[in-house]
Amino acid sequence: MWRVIAGSIATSFGNSYAKTLAFIVFVLPMIIGMIIKILGIAFIVYAGSEYFMGYAETLIFSKFQGLPTVLVKILNLMGISTAIQMILSSATAVLTLKAFGRERKFKFLA
Repeated sequence: MWRVIAGSIATSFGNSYAKTLAFIVFVLPMIIGMIIKILGIAFIVYAGSEYFMGYAETLIFSKFQGLPTVLVKILNLMGISTAIQMILSSATAVLTLKAFGRERKFKFLA
C-alpha cells in the first residue's frame, strides 16, 4: 500500500519527494528500531553489571572490617577505597560499551 502511495507521489510531485517519503516510511523505522534495541541491550548490561559491581564492592569492603584501625587509616590515606571504586566503575563502563559493539552478533535481533 505504501509503495503505491509513494509511486503516485513520485509521479505527481517529483522524484526527490518520493525518495524522501520512501526513506521516512521504509528506512527510518528500521533505524529507530535498531537504536532502541541497542540501547535496550546496553541498559540491561549496565543495570546487571552495576548490580554485580555494587555487590562486589560491598564484598571487598566487608573484608576491611577485621583489620586493625591503624591499617585501615593507612589504606584510607593511600586512597584504596577510591581506587577500588574506580576499577569497578571502569569495568562497568567497559561492559556497557561492549554491549553496543556486540549488537550485530545477536542473531535474534535481526
